[in-house]
Amino acid sequence: MPHTVRISLLCEGERCGEVRPLTAADLHDMLSFRFGLDETTLRFVCKQMEEGGICELRDETGTSGYLIEKILHA
Repeated sequence: MPHTVRISLLCEGERCGEVRPLTAADLHDMLSFRFGLDETTLRFVCKQMEEGGICELRDETGTSGYLIEKILHA
């Protein structure tokens, strides 16, 4: 299955660490099991990815989180 998104860690609003490519199934598992997102939030993130190609998930302070970007295949 091809990678459909890439996820990056955000620190102080900037990318830090390694960019990790994921399949749609891997992203779903990560968001639901590892981060504990409920189904409503999970659907919102997937909709943002489909419509805008990008979604940011931030912590309560807004300074760190994750940037998820859709990979466009030629």
